[in-house]
Amino acid sequence: MPGGRRNAKSSSFKHHSHASDDRHSCDLPTQPQVVPPKHIPMPDIPHNSDFHFEIDALLLSIFAMAGQYINLYSSVFWLPYSHNEDFLNYYLIDYYVLTINLIMVGRRIPVSILKQLCNLCFPSSYQPTCALCVHILTIICLVPVLLFCFYNVTLEHGILSLVFLIYPFVVYVSALGTNVAKFLELKSSPPEKAPVPKSKGAAANNKNNSVINHVCSMSAETIREEVEMLRNDFNIRLKQVLFNSFLVVYHATFLPCYFSP
Repeated sequence: MPGGRRNAKSSSFKHHSHASDDRHSCDLPTQPQVVPPKHIPMPDIPHNSDFHFEIDALLLSIFAMAGQYINLYSSVFWLPYSHNEDFLNYYLIDYYVLTINLIMVGRRIPVSILKQLCNLCFPSSYQPTCALCVHILTIICLVPVLLFCFYNVTLEHGILSLVFLIYPFVVYVSALGTNVAKFLELKSSPPEKAPVPKSKGAAANNKNNSVINHVCSMSAETIREEVEMLRNDFNIRLKQVLFNSFLVVYHATFLPCYFSP
């Protein structure tokens, strides 16, 4: 009988120990399962080509400049004793200043046309080299004309006029640096560091496309790099928008008014 009592005690002890283990296992908090992030599919938004945008921007700038010149140099040809049959007093217009204004507001048009021709004639692997050649050719063609016009305007209006002519370049260097590509194009340069894509197809797509693509990742370092890259890209685009808006207003409205007789 003592052996039976010991067996009963041991069995009851085992039963209580199993019950306590079950209670402890039930009391332990369950760890939540980590669900990988899933990005919603972005809609395919249609957009115009760069060439169409440049044409629209140039037409807007020319219309604004034409309105300013009409306001400044309009004549009273409808009066009976005006002795002027022209709508504008063309002899008062400084054509060197007009040439400078047209070059500055339309500087991206030749770059866009040449790049379109290069894209049609050369494969995509040669596009960076073609873009560099287009920038060099545009600078070689435009800089001598600008310097010649600057020289003649300075001779006619004095040395102080040179300050107003080079002021946009000073603003550009202080805002966007010395990168000439940003002055000749609106597209920002591809980022130096991009998030690591999840697949080889996405990597090839990112390599061939300068557009920044969002990559869903669980790595904190990758997320920080992507946030920093998007912040820098937004700041560059905002600076370009502000500078180009300032340039259109400056050359389409202010300079014609300043150099008017």
